[in-house]
Amino acid sequence: MEPITSSKYQIKAIIIDHIDAFQSTYLWRIREQTLKVFSKIIKCKSGQLWWMSYQCDTCDYNKIVCFTCKSKLCCSCSTPMTNRFTNWLLSWMSQDINYYHITLTLPEELRNFRFKYRSYGSFQILFDAANKAITQFFRRSV
Repeated sequence: MEPITSSKYQIKAIIIDHIDAFQSTYLWRIREQTLKVFSKIIKCKSGQLWWMSYQCDTCDYNKIVCFTCKSKLCCSCSTPMTNRFTNWLLSWMSQDINYYHITLTLPEELRNFRFKYRSYGSFQILFDAANKAITQFFRRSV
């Protein structure tokens, strides 16, 4: 299997190609913040977010630099952040420190409930349950 190198598989291209279908299918589940992030990713490095122009005093060469969206989902913006985090994590892990990596997953049966009733404190209930589970885990393992 050949590696995917085409720009049509980039997150930005996927969002542009499928944003309408995504919105019509998941409209009741999409947060306003999600749509804002998608909009920023679409505009990333296009000059629509903002840009700076640099001009050489000697030869009048003009360079326009388009600003980025700085989103964690954007491939071109997240790479520097990921590299910084990876370097920090590697330096932290090389200190011979014992640690736990815990992943909490919401059962599939409760996912629609969470989206439908998000304004009724469902997140707080989930965070309280996660806190209780982690606390019990550490009390038993120490």
